[in-house]
Amino acid sequence: MAVLLASALFSMSSCSLSLLDQDNPNALTKDSFWQTAEDAKANLTAVYSSFRDQYFHRFIPMAWRGDDVQGTASNANYSQFDTFLLSDANTTCSTAWNQNFKGIYYANQVIHYVPRINMDETLKERYIGEAKFLRGYFYFTLYMEFKNIPLIIDIIESKDEYNQPQANPELVLEQIARDFEDASLALPATYPAGDLGRATRGAALGYLAKVRMFQKQWQKASDALDQIVQSKTYSLMPTFQEVFLESKDFNKEILLEIPFSNAKVDGKDLSTSDNKREAMSKVGGWYMYWPTDWLFSEIKKELTVDGEYDPRLYTTIIFPNTKMKYYGKSYESWFGKNSKALGFGKYAEWEVLNDKIKNNSGKNQRLLRYSDILLLQAECLCRLNRVGEAVSYVNMVRNRAELSDLPTNISENDLLVEIEHQRVIELACEMNRYFDLLRWNGNILGTKNIKEVFEEHGDGGAENFVVGKSELMPIPMSEMQINPLIVQNPGY
Repeated sequence: MAVLLASALFSMSSCSLSLLDQDNPNALTKDSFWQTAEDAKANLTAVYSSFRDQYFHRFIPMAWRGDDVQGTASNANYSQFDTFLLSDANTTCSTAWNQNFKGIYYANQVIHYVPRINMDETLKERYIGEAKFLRGYFYFTLYMEFKNIPLIIDIIESKDEYNQPQANPELVLEQIARDFEDASLALPATYPAGDLGRATRGAALGYLAKVRMFQKQWQKASDALDQIVQSKTYSLMPTFQEVFLESKDFNKEILLEIPFSNAKVDGKDLSTSDNKREAMSKVGGWYMYWPTDWLFSEIKKELTVDGEYDPRLYTTIIFPNTKMKYYGKSYESWFGKNSKALGFGKYAEWEVLNDKIKNNSGKNQRLLRYSDILLLQAECLCRLNRVGEAVSYVNMVRNRAELSDLPTNISENDLLVEIEHQRVIELACEMNRYFDLLRWNGNILGTKNIKEVFEEHGDGGAENFVVGKSELMPIPMSEMQINPLIVQNPGY
């Protein structure tokens, strides 16, 4: 069923660009569009298309800057994120800026014009809710990457309005929270098969909680997370590997995912290259990034109740002597007995039993999982001095990994350290580690800044990391040149 939405997203990619090329894009919109429910749906699909398009240029800034991922040096634009040697000429920075603001532009049109359409009121409210969710997502991404950004929440009527000054970051964050909150009130908990992949109430509440945790509003974050838990809509999959199987797309653990498919519709390729970006060179992959030694040691730190490695290790990392078959062969068959190379495995095609990697994959991109929700709630409860309750949420994640229960009398600090550890090994390479480092400004206890954390973990970018500068990306040179109201981020 991912084919239906994936096909719609891909079909809008080219036509949606044309709107931005109009001298007055809203003239075409007001005169020709926004007449029927189908117009509303088509233009909302353009917002989802931007959501899909910006994924990879969100992955590089958010995943490669974490201490769990090591990126290749073969592409200068990408390697600057890993080494923290970013410049304002970096094209990935400018693409990230432009794609997110393009999505905001489309979302603003849906939010502005759909209320005027004579259509089913429930569907109308849902479409507006979806657009608000996506606008919140785009802005939250921009906030984490650049922080100092213009806040544009209505349509742009003329070219004179294109250049906007940066807004107070706290006002931006509050607007993001408002969008997610509004979306949570308008969106359904689930969708029928043909609409899988759209934003849900659970996804809106999950990202609302993440914003509130950036603001250190622990009770508000906990309230949002509790709504997800109490809804009983989501639960952990029986095993960790099942979460990432292509045959388990849209499983009960995933609150938000981007749909892809190996099918072709009207000649359009609906697949993704995630499998090739991650896969090691010997199996035909591009090997663009791999696990850090620190992550490898972190996952091996605690054995299961049966004295075995944490089962998350085998899905997350390809490593010497692993018991898993990687594209139909043992590690040693691929790389030899003396190799120490590591690779990521979450987007490996575990159900491929031969030695041929697919050219591309139809596996959906997982963006928000229930295990993330449980660990966020544990952190909130711990911050609210409700340690006993927090322990139960951490134990849910630990139990799935066959680890023993934590003691109920664990101290608040020890539990926070365990929560950080579990977030590292449960969510590795899922764009969560740098999110955590940013909101904590270092480790979870606040005793080390990001540079000190990187130094402790042997991260190669630590040497170049400048406190007060490197936490953020530079405003793109291209934006600085066309908008005289923009001020560059500190240190660039």
